[in-house]
Amino acid sequence: MQEKKCTIVNFSLRFKSLCESSGKTQKELAKALEISESALVNYKKDRVPEADALLKISNYFAVSLEWLLTGEESELKSVPEQSASVWKVRAEEAEKKILAMKAGLQAFIKKF
Repeated sequence: MQEKKCTIVNFSLRFKSLCESSGKTQKELAKALEISESALVNYKKDRVPEADALLKISNYFAVSLEWLLTGEESELKSVPEQSASVWKVRAEEAEKKILAMKAGLQAFIKKF
């Protein structure tokens, strides 16, 4: 039986994606996470935060530490009500954008 290695792979990609999907500026995120803007930039590039910053990121974005570090999820983390409503609003906004893009593509296709 192969032993599963716990490696930190692509933390920066997952963190960058979370930041982009938040809709907040770098300054707003740094303040909310209680970290400096330079630390935030470093985390987006290639630096893995210390444990206390990882915990703040995990709680703020309502994701597990395991997912942040490995990209794998063993069990779902309970999502606080406030975070759930924020994600619901973001999902609705994304759906509206998709519908608008679809309508634009359909109009474009009709021209041909």
